Amino acid sequence: MFTSRKQTADYQSKIIKQLEAAPDVKILHFWSEFEDDILRKFYFKKDHHLIAKLLNRSIGGVKCRANRLGLRLNK
Repeated sequence: MFTSRKQTADYQSKIIKQLEAAPDVKILHFWSEFEDDILRKFYFKKDHHLIAKLLNRSIGGVKCRANRLGLRLNK
């Protein structure tokens, strides 16, 4: 016999417990003018890993923001 998932209280309870135990979504952290200035000044001079660490950003985030600011290596 097939029972619909939404009909069982156990299923609902299980879903609620899993959602409450899951980590919260990371809140967006907008880039400040200071951070943009740091990228403009040091992006081509310093290691990207160091910049990301000091700004508390991911490497991908630093590279994406630099790209949006027009900081690209000419090929």
